[in-house]
Amino acid sequence: MDLPPVLAKANAAITRFVLWEPRYNSNSDVQEFLWNMPLLQSIHIDMPQARYSPQKYLVLNFLRPFIPDSQAGRAYPLPNLEEFSFSGWIASKDEADICRLLVDALTARRTSSSSSQGQGKPLRSFILNTDKDLQPSVEVKRELERLVADGLDIRIVCAGRSLL
Repeated sequence: MDLPPVLAKANAAITRFVLWEPRYNSNSDVQEFLWNMPLLQSIHIDMPQARYSPQKYLVLNFLRPFIPDSQAGRAYPLPNLEEFSFSGWIASKDEADICRLLVDALTARRTSSSSSQGQGKPLRSFILNTDKDLQPSVEVKRELERLVADGLDIRIVCAGRSLL
């Protein structure tokens, strides 16, 4: 994504980012834009029409880099991120993959090993509101409950009902 020079310089100092109904050409535009905000502490994305746009995979693509296996040779993205909120459609071929990816990404952002390796601050708040009716396994629900017990504020609402 090409930014005007003034915005590109300011980009590095932004700590809070809110996005409503983006009109970018691809989800990599948004992700690249966000990855270039090293001081970013809070992200709120509201994309009610996302199921009809190229942005539909944004949450999945956003979460993947937080998983340790995908970290090989790259800087940890958004090292100061403490709050993440997404409202919109989530698309995936396999619901189990979404749920597993979600747990793995949240766990990676909460573990003390992430912080001690200089990878980033622990995530404090995660909110997901989607019309997608996710059906997480019992194991995934247990892992989400462990994250809540560890202090992560998790609110996940799928198709109008809370997962926790």
